[in-house]
Formats: sequence, C-alpha cells, structure tokens
Amino acid sequence: LNFWATWCPYCRKERAHLNTLYKDYKDKGLIIVSISTDSSVNDVKRFLVNTPSDFIVLSDSERKVASLYNVGGLPTSVLISREGIIKNQLIGFQEWTSSSSRQLIDKFLK
Repeated sequence: LNFWATWCPYCRKERAHLNTLYKDYKDKGLIIVSISTDSSVNDVKRFLVNTPSDFIVLSDSERKVASLYNVGGLPTSVLISREGIIKNQLIGFQEWTSSSSRQLIDKFLK
C-alpha cells in the first residue's frame, strides 16, 4: 500500500519510481495499491490525467484507511505479505528504483 496526496511534493516525486517498480515486478507478483488521502476525488482524477499510474489508485478522502494503518506522514508505504501480514512500514520518499529498494522487494517477494 502506498499512501499519498496530490499536494505532497515527495509523493509526486515517488510516483515515477513506483511506476517503474511496478513494471519491473508485476510479473513476479508485486501488487501496488496506491491510496490518495486527498479530500477531493476530482483533484486525484485531474492529477492522474497528467501523471498516469500503471497500478491501482484508490481514494481515501475521509482518511479512514490511512487511520487504520496509522499513517502520520506522506508518503507512507506499507509492505504486506501474500498472507496479509504487515512486514514493513516506510515513511517518507522512497527511491524504489535504487538497488537497496530492489533488494528489499526481491527479498519480500520470495
């Protein structure tokens, strides 16, 4: 899960990394669910026209899901195993295309 907002500069920067990560790992079983915490769904729709995502994008305008995952800062990524177990929570911008991030994902998908 990746929690983000259109107004967050680090979230916007992270989008390209997430798109690349998804393209590289989708055939290995990686699923990215991106959850916008924007209060306006229309803002998210407009953002996605200019910055499309190759993965699932959902809206959490009332921040109910973000609250369930104790999201305090954006962006926040929650790594969940195939069994539904939370394995890691990363707060702040992640360079998902870096070698250390790829090692984390490789280990996670085993």
